[in-house]
Amino acid sequence: MEFVLVALGSCLTAAVAAVVRQRQIQLRSVRATIEADFDLHGILGADPDVWNGFSDVRVTYAIDADAAPRRSEEI
Repeated sequence: MEFVLVALGSCLTAAVAAVVRQRQIQLRSVRATIEADFDLHGILGADPDVWNGFSDVRVTYAIDADAAPRRSEEI
């Protein structure tokens, strides 16, 4: 599960960097925080009525860029 979240974070962070570059903004750093909810009973097959996978995934970013705060939020 953790590897899937790391891959998702890497892909989305690369997309943020590409958008920033396209908008000609100097990016100093970007940090993605990824959280996900899942029930271990479903993953282990202990309960057939429980979903085997993520029930929710949340990604938040901390972006340090040479841009106004409003523009950073748009990214």
